[in-house]
Amino acid sequence: MSGVPGTGKTATVRTVLKAMLNEYVFDWVEVNGMKVASPHDVYSLLYHRLSGRKAAPATAIKRLDRHFQGGDTSEKVRHCVLVLDEVDALLGNTNSNKRNHQSVLYRLLEWPASAPLSIIAIANTMDLPERQLGGRLASRLGMLRVNFSPYTYPQLMRILERQFGGDCAMTADALEYCARK
Repeated sequence: MSGVPGTGKTATVRTVLKAMLNEYVFDWVEVNGMKVASPHDVYSLLYHRLSGRKAAPATAIKRLDRHFQGGDTSEKVRHCVLVLDEVDALLGNTNSNKRNHQSVLYRLLEWPASAPLSIIAIANTMDLPERQLGGRLASRLGMLRVNFSPYTYPQLMRILERQFGGDCAMTADALEYCARK
């Protein structure tokens, strides 16, 4: 999913997943790329959310591999939906960082082929695969994309009027100014 900030990407995903939890049983893990110190921390966060235990990224990778492959237990592993919000922030800014950080995304996007894992990637960059990802990684994202367009002035006016309508100390001119900005 992609779109400029504030268009409802994350809110939409959360709403849909909450509704799905009423009918289906699955684990839901959300990781925000802006809130991790290193892209490798995604492994530790995912492992912690699924197992309740902490592990360094290298250990977490091994344990997640075992977890998604059925591991040493005979019990069935529940499906997991991993929401990677702000995925573009996981890539870094320099070319050497990008290659290193892309390896994290590459490994994550490999797991759904053989594991009960679905990944929803949310980016602020509309053309992330074409502009910032190598061919190997871009191909893992699949063809299904949902683009969130920026709100138009009339849409923003309706939102502001609905939110602030008659119970607001703001004048109509002030609301219009806010919608245009």
